[in-house]
Amino acid sequence: MTNRHLAEDLLPQVEKVAAMGIQTIILREKDLKAAEYEKLAREVLLICEKYQTKCMLHNFSEVAEKLWQDKTIYQPAGLHLPIGKFLALTEEQKKEQQCCYLTYTNAETHQIILDNLERSPMFSGKIHASPTRYCPSIEDKLVRFPNKDRHQLFIEPEGNQTNEMYVQGFSTSLPRDVQQLSLRTLPGFENCEIMRYGYAIEYDCIDPTALALTLGAKDVPGLFFAGQLNGSSGYEEAAAQGLLAGINAALYVSEEPPLILRRSDAYIGVLADDLSTKGTNEPYRMMTSRAEYRLLLRQDNADLRLTELGRRTGLISDERYARLMRKKEEIAAAKRALEATVPPTETLNLLLASRNESPVITGVRLGTLLKRKNICYTDLLELCPDLPPLSDEAREQIEIDAHYGGYIEKQNEHIRRFENQENMLLPPDFDYESINGLRLEARQKLTAMRPANLGQASRISGVSPADIAVLMIKLKQNGQNTAYSENETVTEDKKI
Repeated sequence: MTNRHLAEDLLPQVEKVAAMGIQTIILREKDLKAAEYEKLAREVLLICEKYQTKCMLHNFSEVAEKLWQDKTIYQPAGLHLPIGKFLALTEEQKKEQQCCYLTYTNAETHQIILDNLERSPMFSGKIHASPTRYCPSIEDKLVRFPNKDRHQLFIEPEGNQTNEMYVQGFSTSLPRDVQQLSLRTLPGFENCEIMRYGYAIEYDCIDPTALALTLGAKDVPGLFFAGQLNGSSGYEEAAAQGLLAGINAALYVSEEPPLILRRSDAYIGVLADDLSTKGTNEPYRMMTSRAEYRLLLRQDNADLRLTELGRRTGLISDERYARLMRKKEEIAAAKRALEATVPPTETLNLLLASRNESPVITGVRLGTLLKRKNICYTDLLELCPDLPPLSDEAREQIEIDAHYGGYIEKQNEHIRRFENQENMLLPPDFDYESINGLRLEARQKLTAMRPANLGQASRISGVSPADIAVLMIKLKQNGQNTAYSENETVTEDKKI
């Protein structure tokens, strides 16, 4: 068990111990900050790999999880927790974990598959649908990437009480005998038995451009669609659509205004907008790269962005809502306190020097100090014990807002411009054919798609910026500043 305070230089001592044949080293340095501990752990793991010594991490469960996910390094043997931290873990965190594995296809695997391509429904012509781009079959991989001499496969245990493994990356519609032959060419799979053979499916879907942003059918009020029926593929995508469609179905029967998630609100909003505005001619997968505002659509601020919306639709409990309010109050109190100015004391400059930051010669706001790359909220607590203590969630929010404040403000400015167009609503019965100045293609596309607002209209392929300018002028001439739901037109004071 290490203690760097007892050694002049910890790493040489660790190497001496590892070279002696010690089975396990526990890296105990719990007084470090998480980032410092992670840096040290990576260096110790390199030493342990050299001598094949097990390395147990200590206290920092988040660091341990991060390192376990990094398959490019020698893996920690486990996590040693103080009793208090162990008892604080949730039941979910205490569940027994299973190891996953990697293997690769090889030349023999490829030859067996290529020799039997004509027996694959996807290549023989029995199935005519477009294959999914982001989860290609093993046959697709070999045809599309003929120069690759191997393909990575991820082996996932199906549970604690079974020996069954899921072979991620080897989806196929080849006959059973070919599947058996090809799988047994994989390292580690020489004697494998197939419990459920792979197969291909072909499914019908609607034209998703027939949907509103609520995922309700434009022509059939009260009918909502989700999942593969919308031309999408993927578990997360199906769950997201089911959530949005289900909420809006419940709001519809309750005669409440619908829930519309914009592209700046949530990834679900990007998904719904892409499907209803652009459609798809192949199975759609929601990728984060499709979102323009990824800097704001973060996991750490999801509660701040969406809990209020969930509350209005009846999905958030009083307890959860109260938790959000406490977090907001923490953040607000901390931001007020960070307006205070501290003098350029020796203590302050020593702290900055220890964090590789330049010194200050005049008084400086605490909030300005927090914007520095290597300064965190706990550093400021050492300078100003009067600063309010924060929960981990609130502290993370404060630090992110400080470190990325300039970039976040730029993105907020983009969103404000974006919302100007999103707030210019287009009535469902808007007569595009009668608008002079609209190009023929734009009139046809707008009539067919019937976008909900000017922003959505601008994202339709074939509608140019000039067409949007014409629409904007027409809306202003008509004085149309009303919002509407799928059921009724409502006045400005009822706008969602």
